[in-house]
Amino acid sequence: ELANRYMACERPAEARIVLEKIVKQKPGDVLLISRLAEACAAGGDMERADQHFRATCSNAPPRPEPYVHWAALYLQDQSEHAEQILQEGLTRMSNQPSLLILLGLIQVNREEFKKAVAVFEKVERNLKDQETVVGPAPVFYFWYGVACERDGQFERAVELFEKHIAAYPKAHNALNYVAYMWAEKGMHLDRAREYVQR
Repeated sequence: ELANRYMACERPAEARIVLEKIVKQKPGDVLLISRLAEACAAGGDMERADQHFRATCSNAPPRPEPYVHWAALYLQDQSEHAEQILQEGLTRMSNQPSLLILLGLIQVNREEFKKAVAVFEKVERNLKDQETVVGPAPVFYFWYGVACERDGQFERAVELFEKHIAAYPKAHNALNYVAYMWAEKGMHLDRAREYVQR
């Protein structure tokens, strides 16, 4: 809790000291080591952050969370490195939705829409094959729709935005996006107006 407070107050060096002491007592605790890696990154020590995240990712069985947190450190400035981290995770967990979704988001951000659509399609296939009722991340259908729209798949994009809106009726970004698509094509204008008003 003290380390969390230090991080909230933007005092990562002090958080790191506290976390290093705890990690010595609990060397196998993945969540603590991930938190220590985040403190190192917040303090600008990316080399140590990478070492700690690599340690958390080497556990068996593998878990997606350390890869997601590690890749998130590099999303803004080094998306290629973030993608490399996710690909490393996917070699161990090839159909892991959270890794694939984040990879698709990186590709959308880099305007690699065909690649993003292919990744999102894989997530969708995997979700259909799962026996458990575990839904995708809330952003999934929105960004899948964006990728399809930008790839020229208008009808598919509308379907995906509608799925997102059905799950999140107040999703203003999806309501606006699909309304704008319809307005540009001069179609379903009554529904477009309704979505914009919502």
